[in-house]
Amino acid sequence: IMKLLKKICWKFVKLKLKWNKAEFDLTVNPLQEQVGTLKNKIKELTGVPNHRQKILAKGLWSGVLKDDADFSAMPFTSDHTWPLTMMGTADVLWVSYE
Repeated sequence: IMKLLKKICWKFVKLKLKWNKAEFDLTVNPLQEQVGTLKNKIKELTGVPNHRQKILAKGLWSGVLKDDADFSAMPFTSDHTWPLTMMGTADVLWVSYE
């Protein structure tokens, strides 16, 4: 019953991503989106490719977020903004001045 109530009561979860000295606000729908979707959103904001993203979140998962993690099984609540920390290097754009 609690799982059903959880699905009915909320759809989107607020996340605050910290990377280097920058902060980004994100939303995810844990019932419809998975890790790949989150990593794609982060790549759009930061330029860090998915394979370089090391995402940590105290209280949601242990260690680095794994690509096959199941968001719907995590203890998200919609009344809370969940802090995430990411380590990773953005792609470098090379410009030729020829």
